[in-house]
Amino acid sequence: MSAVVLKGAATPDALAARSGGGFPAVDALLEGVASAPETFVLDPGAAGIDWSVENRVRGLPNRARIKCWSPKEGTLLVWFYKRSALPWSVDRFSYGGVLVGRERVPPAAIDAWLRYQVGGFHPEQRPPGIRRSFPFDLPA
Repeated sequence: MSAVVLKGAATPDALAARSGGGFPAVDALLEGVASAPETFVLDPGAAGIDWSVENRVRGLPNRARIKCWSPKEGTLLVWFYKRSALPWSVDRFSYGGVLVGRERVPPAAIDAWLRYQVGGFHPEQRPPGIRRSFPFDLPA
């Protein structure tokens, strides 16, 4: 299967604008998604840019998600989370996140973030620099 750049996205520029625009980390993540063998699926109803990956982890559908969202001017949160496995629940389970500004993120970090998602957030694949708490509420 060939890579699909966030199935459901109109254009990469329109997609990047959803995060607040102008964040090199978003551009780098989208480039990583484009070159990955997995299929990534955009959630068009979510705040910011929010996607899942269509693969299986230990025989089950991968619930790992990444959300790129700007909580305040000049700040981007790359958040790693899973939605509840219960269909009626709106709970989300945080695996942490990285706060970045408008600086470039090293390609190795981008690769590690995407591998972490594809692996279903396996603890042995946890990238360095992920924080567990944030001083703001995360949108759905």
